[in-house]
Amino acid sequence: MYPRIYVTGSIFIPTYSLFVTFAIIIAVVTAYFECKRYNIPLSHFPPAAFWAVLGGIIGAKVFEIIFYKWEFFLQHPVEILTRGSGWMYYGAEFGGLVGLIAYLLVHHIDILRPLDICGVILLLAHAIGRMGCFLSGCCYGIPTNSWLGMTFPGLSCPVHPTQLYESIPLAIGFIVFWIFRKRFVVPGTVYAAYLLFYGLLRFIIEFYREDAYTFGMLNLSPSQYISGVVFCAGAWLLHYAWKKYSPPSTNKNG
Repeated sequence: MYPRIYVTGSIFIPTYSLFVTFAIIIAVVTAYFECKRYNIPLSHFPPAAFWAVLGGIIGAKVFEIIFYKWEFFLQHPVEILTRGSGWMYYGAEFGGLVGLIAYLLVHHIDILRPLDICGVILLLAHAIGRMGCFLSGCCYGIPTNSWLGMTFPGLSCPVHPTQLYESIPLAIGFIVFWIFRKRFVVPGTVYAAYLLFYGLLRFIIEFYREDAYTFGMLNLSPSQYISGVVFCAGAWLLHYAWKKYSPPSTNKNG
């Protein structure tokens, strides 16, 4: 593992922070060129990207506090708000979505095409971010005797490398979505497909996550409950988009 990248003997960059920063940059640059392809006014791109990124940062920290660190937050609010670790992906996605949609609605811009762009770039950005988790040795899975098991620093037995279980399918998903994205002619269907794909993927991976505590009637982890909502939202958006934007069928026998 390489949790730190040393610049000099005493100066280093946290690997996780570096990969997350790189993921954000790649996402913003890719989104810019996709906006050009969809003929979305580029004058709106800088502020829309700003509010999406800012919302993502806030959401990631808020979700961490709510689902994992509430009691610690009440005792040490400044410490948890200023530390660079512990971000929750679903919080980042939700916060970024709120920031982006709020900006688009204020400026009367249709939200579905920008969401389609998000559906593609989130796969790539998340895949890069999870590699940062892998190199940092965090977010690993439960112990296993499988040949897939890996022993991370500080552990006494092999565990599931759940970072790779997530990063690799996300990278493959990005490639597939990128190749076929032009065939999704109905606005909103790309993002709907992303929600269905990632909701199912994350729900399954949570069974192997070491830090996935469970609660509630279904005895599932916080991310599994959220994944269920995400999957249902994807199914609803797919139905809505097809119903609103797909061309009406022609009855040739009439």
